[in-house]
Amino acid sequence: MRERLGGWTYVLVGCAVVVLAEVIGHALSLTEVVVTEDGPDASPAPADRPSAPAPARSR
Repeated sequence: MRERLGGWTYVLVGCAVVVLAEVIGHALSLTEVVVTEDGPDASPAPADRPSAPAPARSR
């Protein structure tokens, strides 16, 4: 019986470690800043004027 409970302890601790790693990874991914486009359109608009829509791209 004791060996069986010891085995379940390892399983529960392993699951807790995996869940904790997922939570930390998710929290870190929320803080990442991803730049998808370079150039003047990628910079934020000044606060005193609203941002203009991006120009249409020709194909």
